[in-house]
Amino acid sequence: MSSGSEKGGKKAGLCLTYRACGLAVTGRAWYTVGEMVHFRLFGIPVVIHPSMWVILAVLAVLCVGDPLQAPLAVLLFMMAGFLTLLAHEMGHAVVGRYLLKGETNVYLAWLGGECFYEGPTPGRGESLLLTVAGPLGSLALAPVVLLVMNLYLPSTADVLPAAWDMVCWTMPREMLQAMPVYGAMLLLFLLQLSVWWSLLNLLPVYPLDGGRVLAHFMGSRRRMHTASMVIAAVLSLAAFSMGMVLLGSMLIFLVVANYNAREGADD
Repeated sequence: MSSGSEKGGKKAGLCLTYRACGLAVTGRAWYTVGEMVHFRLFGIPVVIHPSMWVILAVLAVLCVGDPLQAPLAVLLFMMAGFLTLLAHEMGHAVVGRYLLKGETNVYLAWLGGECFYEGPTPGRGESLLLTVAGPLGSLALAPVVLLVMNLYLPSTADVLPAAWDMVCWTMPREMLQAMPVYGAMLLLFLLQLSVWWSLLNLLPVYPLDGGRVLAHFMGSRRRMHTASMVIAAVLSLAAFSMGMVLLGSMLIFLVVANYNAREGADD
């Protein structure tokens, strides 16, 4: 991140980058490579790089199974993943644009995304709000899923137990009985990804959003990267011990990233 200097008694502003995941690429220049999708959502420019679809397809195959056996399920998983990533970055972007009065841009690539904010330098509380808005944005998909479930399930009392089963990777029988199977599958993927993606990003590991919150309370960048490195290492061991190879691998990546950043930190 870089900040402008003061001119004429006013701050020139601040440029911040909020990443949804440590596996998102760094810097805008990379996004000039390859075909991209451009559109605006709530007046905010959004760019989608093809790499996002590639990674979502790989994850879908790992989570759903053989695409030849269930091609529509793979597509539904990719759609749910895209909506989750978009909601996360739009959480950052909407707060930055409409509450902090800055300019924001959203880029989605690989397993994550970036929201670039340029505008008035936020205070500590505003910066924290800008950070946690991402996980809250993706988590906001969960109540939408609950509302749809409430329309189909025979009783409102069935919604929360069924939702809990879905978050725990189980498709409730009543969901399959109440609505078409692929509709139930889309809701399953949306609920799972919105909850678990938000929780992942709240881990106190830089550059995840939880790590950015941690950075607000650490006295130096070296200590912040050291804490992130230790936390990510411990969590990766726990993930591997539970058979969560993908999560463990992502955390190992963040251990290495924080080690390298710690070596280059000047405080």
